[in-house]
Amino acid sequence: MNWQKMAINAESNLTQNLEQLKQLSHPQQIITQTLKWGQNDFFKTKVITPNIGQIEYGHGEYIFAILVNDIQSRPEQVVAAYQAFKLLKNSNCSVHQRLRLIIFTDKDDENHALNDYLAREAAPGASIVTANNSPYDNTTIFYFQFLPITTPVSSCLEQVNFNLSHKVQAQLLTVNWRDIHQKWFNFINYHQIQGHLDIAERQVTVTINNIPQGSLKSQQLLCSFLLQLNLDENSQNFLQVLNYLLHHLTNPQTMKIIYHRTSGGTIQVNLKELSPEQQKSFYQRCRSLSFKYHVTFTTNYQDGNLKTNSNPLIKKVLQAYQTQTGIAADSLSLRPSVYSELLKNSFSFGNLLPNISQNQSSLITLTAIDAEILSNIASSK
Repeated sequence: MNWQKMAINAESNLTQNLEQLKQLSHPQQIITQTLKWGQNDFFKTKVITPNIGQIEYGHGEYIFAILVNDIQSRPEQVVAAYQAFKLLKNSNCSVHQRLRLIIFTDKDDENHALNDYLAREAAPGASIVTANNSPYDNTTIFYFQFLPITTPVSSCLEQVNFNLSHKVQAQLLTVNWRDIHQKWFNFINYHQIQGHLDIAERQVTVTINNIPQGSLKSQQLLCSFLLQLNLDENSQNFLQVLNYLLHHLTNPQTMKIIYHRTSGGTIQVNLKELSPEQQKSFYQRCRSLSFKYHVTFTTNYQDGNLKTNSNPLIKKVLQAYQTQTGIAADSLSLRPSVYSELLKNSFSFGNLLPNISQNQSSLITLTAIDAEILSNIASSK
């Protein structure tokens, strides 16, 4: 089947759909609009939650899915994947599997919506995730997720902000502000640092300004102070893991730190500079940390001993890419997706084509690649 030609014939629809999604200001509107397309084209559609939607085509016991996450910043991925489903349906090719397009609002460093999805729907037997870490990107992502507060406590983290500015900050909900104030007074005098502590009713904001030794030191100092406080177990677990990461990473700017009392916390670490041996050691330590502190740990780390290209799914995906682009499949390698701990046989296909939102021919090619993948999966029994 000449998917490239079929995608070219659908170029006006691709352009129209993409412009339509770009006009929408909220991710939920993108989900609603995409499902409306599916209904008009007689696909099975389903709203799983306000933050996740699904389109399904075909019948069978085996489920294969294309997942598009962070849909507001990647409308072209939504359009290409949807049009690929439509091209496959219009081609009258044999479909022996259940094919799904799953779109949701999470970014690569989160999986709240995906957890909600798996609580309501059967997990795909295999999936391709349109994540940033494409086969050309050697970034390894380590991602930790901490549970939200579930019981009233005397002191807990409300949020933590680590950024690249000249200060780091944490907010706490507490009734023990006098004890925190005294510890803070002793702490800044001992370390001779600049910072301040703001107290409102049941809330304390701790801020440490950047110091001459650099941002890593200020982050370490804030974490060191917070570890002295009598916080709830979830907050302490978050800080213990964070403290380890701060002291064992050579480039702290690759970290993204988020903690909110009501939604839990996440720590994302992107690594590019470590050797394979260092990455393996770091991976093993991170797994150990996750078990010790009961933290959900996911990563796209790939041990060099794993021959993922022998996976039948990967062969089909790489062959589809080679067919549509002319680039030899042997020169590409898919990697486990950031959701590989939640979804078995989950790999990152990613933004293989640069500047796709500015390059209409690239959007056509991506649509053809998606259609080729769906066709390869659908025709297998």
